[in-house]
Amino acid sequence: MARQHGTANGYKRGCRCEDCRAAYREWARDYMRRYRQGQRTRVPAAEVHRHIARLREAGLTVEVIAKAAGIPPETVHNLVRRRLRTVWPKTADAILGVTLDARPRNSIIPKTAALGLLDELHRAGVRAEEVECRIGWRDHSRWSCMRQTTYRKVALLYLACARQGLVPADLLDEVAS
Repeated sequence: MARQHGTANGYKRGCRCEDCRAAYREWARDYMRRYRQGQRTRVPAAEVHRHIARLREAGLTVEVIAKAAGIPPETVHNLVRRRLRTVWPKTADAILGVTLDARPRNSIIPKTAALGLLDELHRAGVRAEEVECRIGWRDHSRWSCMRQTTYRKVALLYLACARQGLVPADLLDEVAS
């Protein structure tokens, strides 16, 4: 990894040129000033832990979360394993800014959300054969995941039934959030 000269991180990574030493001294002075004033330099990671757990439940991998947040995957791994109790505010903001839209196209996701929609369709009287025909998917109960495109087909079928008044439209809102 190339070092950036003239930065505190360059000094922390071993560079001892005058520019890096000066940048580190300035950083250390600023850090100590904020520390003496009682300003928190790091924030609790509890909210970040919860957000990562929600993203992972929705099918995002650690690597996808890290790439979307613009941080190293090791940081996300450490947060998943609860090795970090505090994080830099910039890191927290980056991770909390990751949404489900970061999921790669046609990625594999847990089918639990789709099962809720399918159950509601069946309760409304939509036959299983019609669902299978419309979305091209059979309910294989031993599978725990499905492709994102298959979920979209389920959601579109549900939306069409909701427009006809067969099923409640608010369930789709809950799944999307």
